[in-house]
Amino acid sequence: METQPVRHARGGWPREVVALGMALSAVAGALVMTTLPQLSPRAAAALGRGRSIELTLVATDRENLACGSSAVVEGLHCAFDAAGKPWAKDEAALVLQPFTTTDGKQLLGAGLWSDPGLGTRLPSKRFRARCDFAPAGEAAAPRVRWAPGPFKDAAATWPAGRLSKCTVLEG
Repeated sequence: METQPVRHARGGWPREVVALGMALSAVAGALVMTTLPQLSPRAAAALGRGRSIELTLVATDRENLACGSSAVVEGLHCAFDAAGKPWAKDEAALVLQPFTTTDGKQLLGAGLWSDPGLGTRLPSKRFRARCDFAPAGEAAAPRVRWAPGPFKDAAATWPAGRLSKCTVLEG
């Protein structure tokens, strides 16, 4: 004999079953939201969402800038994990690097050097680049390297995202 689900007299599910379903949905939603990297309101306000930013660079930054973090944000990651072990080789557009904006804000960005707008002939001296920055999440206290040598621990949480539509600006 097959059992049938208990139905309310008016044909609906009992209140307890509906309440349990709603509670489970809320818990599942909360778990998904806490496991996805989120950009804090403070970091989002500091950088803006998807707005144009200016970075200060030198051509050797392509090889010298690196970060170490276990964070993976929408497929983007540092070249090294938090322990300093290199990640497997990956497409350059997915590898985060530390950058400083012309107004002193720091972020982890991927895609600068592979962006066609940047060009292949870069100035030999310090220059600025304007890019669109699309924040994807954050990396808590990444290790950063600004020049060849050891990494330095960063105390803050850094916004991380994609850089695109980059153009070189003079000086």
